[in-house]
Amino acid sequence: MYELILPPLTGLFGVVIGGFITYQSQANSDKRRFKHELKKRLDEEKRARLIAYSKIIKADTHSPLIHGAPLNQRNSFNWRVYESNVRDILYANLHLFDEKLIYLIIQIDGEKYQIDLVGDEHIYNEKMYTHYNLIISHILEELRNNYRTYIE
Repeated sequence: MYELILPPLTGLFGVVIGGFITYQSQANSDKRRFKHELKKRLDEEKRARLIAYSKIIKADTHSPLIHGAPLNQRNSFNWRVYESNVRDILYANLHLFDEKLIYLIIQIDGEKYQIDLVGDEHIYNEKMYTHYNLIISHILEELRNNYRTYIE
């Protein structure tokens, strides 16, 4: 009696064990591939963000900030310089930036809208100055921290 049941059971047991091992092997392979693809995507995003930051810093050589401190005047923000040099780069790469940077970028446009709408240029101009200064400071800090680049 055992001669009839034992050979099919051992075959069935071998198939079950083989199937389980194959499943585990495939699951581990899929996890490794997923982690590798995720790391690759994050590295590509980090590289794209670094390139965007570099373009912004390069464009900032024509800074829209006008410092009035030596003459005891107010600090000012030149919208035309910002719009022609930096704004397009910021918006083209907006999807790469963190929430704080996106907020600051949008705030500058909102303040320009307020100037156009209300006309009280001094208050909103100083806010744009402050927000742009925070954007550049944030970018330089990101470069220092995440990319181990020394920037003066």
